[in-house]
Amino acid sequence: MWGTYGNTSQDNIQLGFFIAAIVSIPLMLLPKPLYEIYCNKKHHQPEKQEKLMSEDNMAEDLARRSSAIDSEISRSVASAEE
Repeated sequence: MWGTYGNTSQDNIQLGFFIAAIVSIPLMLLPKPLYEIYCNKKHHQPEKQEKLMSEDNMAEDLARRSSAIDSEISRSVASAEE
């Protein structure tokens, strides 16, 4: 309206503001998540995970526990009979 496009100072100022806005968006959005990720990796100690039992180990453990319970029951019955 008051000149040709690209030759006015308003166009230069608008372009500067546009570039500043485009650059500032990632600068505002990225630091906090990156800081959170860094802190979690730095302070996160891997917890000891219990060894998962396979079906065979579970069966052996169940048999061992049931035999221990059976022996306790038989001892208590024997002591009750005395």
